[in-house]
Amino acid sequence: HLRRRPALVKPDEVFDYYEISESDLQEDTDHE
Repeated sequence: HLRRRPALVKPDEVFDYYEISESDLQEDTDHE
């Protein structure tokens, strides 16, 4: 499970957002 940690942001809320974004990107790639 790769988790990107933005240096400018630390809140867990942002982490969740990033996790969802990655998942969405993966799904998008799957569809292509």
